[in-house]
Amino acid sequence: MKTILMTCALVGLPLIAVAEDAKKAPAAGAPAVAPPRPKAPPPMPTPAKELEAAKGYVKNWTCTGIAGPNKDKSTAKMSIKKDLNNFWMTVRFEAKTGKMPVFIGQGYMGIDPVAKAWTFDGWDNFGGRLALKAATTAVTPEAMTFAGEAVDTMMGGKVPAKFMFTLDAKSKQVKFWSEFSGQPGFEYTCK
Repeated sequence: MKTILMTCALVGLPLIAVAEDAKKAPAAGAPAVAPPRPKAPPPMPTPAKELEAAKGYVKNWTCTGIAGPNKDKSTAKMSIKKDLNNFWMTVRFEAKTGKMPVFIGQGYMGIDPVAKAWTFDGWDNFGGRLALKAATTAVTPEAMTFAGEAVDTMMGGKVPAKFMFTLDAKSKQVKFWSEFSGQPGFEYTCK
C-alpha cells in the first residue's frame, strides 16, 4: 500500500507542475502577450557647435616661413579639413626646410566630448607626437592656441609645446607658429 501511495505521489507531482504551467500559458487561440518593448535608442550624436569657431581655417594653404634649429627658410603645405562626419578636423602639414628631409605631420583636432574642451593630437614622420589641449574660449574665428606636450625624438624626450594660429580675415592669411620648452619653434605665414 505504501508503495502504491508513493508511486501515485511521484507520478502526480510532475502532473501538478504541468497543470500549473498550463494555467500560466494563454488559452489556445488567444493572442500571445508581447514582450515589453525596448527603450528607444539614444539619439545620434551631432558635431559640437564649438567646431564652427574654426571653420575659417578649413582650406588648403601654401606657407612660407622659418623652421629648424638654425631658423632656415622653409616652404610648406598645410591642409585643414573636416573629417569623420564633421566631428573632427584633419590637419596635415608638409614642410621642406634647408637640407633636412621633408617633415610630415598629421593630426586631428576637435572637441573632446567628455572634457568639453578642444584637443589636438598629432604624429609626424620623425617619430614625434603631440598631445595639446585648449579651452573652448581659446579657439575663436581669429585665433587658436593649443598647449600641452610634444614627444621630440630628435631632442630625446617630452617637452612643453604650444601651437598658435591666427587668421586675418582681411588678408585671408593664417599665421602658424610654435613654441617648444618656451623657446620659439617654427613660424609660417600661409595663404
